[in-house]
Amino acid sequence: MELVKYPDPFLKKPTVEVADFGDELAQNAQEMLELMYGCKGIGLAGPQAGLDKSLVIINPSGKQEDELVLVNPQVVDFSGKDTFEEGCLSFPGIYSKIVRPSRISCIARTLDGREVSFDCNGLVARIVLHEADHLKGVLLVDRMSPAQRKAHQRELRRLRKEYNG
Repeated sequence: MELVKYPDPFLKKPTVEVADFGDELAQNAQEMLELMYGCKGIGLAGPQAGLDKSLVIINPSGKQEDELVLVNPQVVDFSGKDTFEEGCLSFPGIYSKIVRPSRISCIARTLDGREVSFDCNGLVARIVLHEADHLKGVLLVDRMSPAQRKAHQRELRRLRKEYNG
């Protein structure tokens, strides 16, 4: 499993809802965790790992007990607003201030198919929202203002030049 980077068109493709909660899904999640840790990330979505599955992993602290695997996550409510600098493993070296809700409510499934619901805020909410965007084909660059995209024009051009698709 390798990290998929901008401008690979796979990143823009919406994912498919997971229906099979078997061993393959658990293996995908484990490989995604290894990939995320290897890239020194705090979140990763299926498309970034070359999977068209609605699968997200996050770990804001890096401690094993804080790992969270979300299958078919949906944000069902949100409130507040925060602006915070975000990066993305698929956009190495690019950081931009992004406005997002500060508190969210989610429903998702676990690896064994159980439905869970939870509320979160701050960094965890931001990670979930960022990764949920990936599942819909929405990228960091899509959340940037025109001025931010212009400011990152050189780095985006570098990524397009490095792309071997």
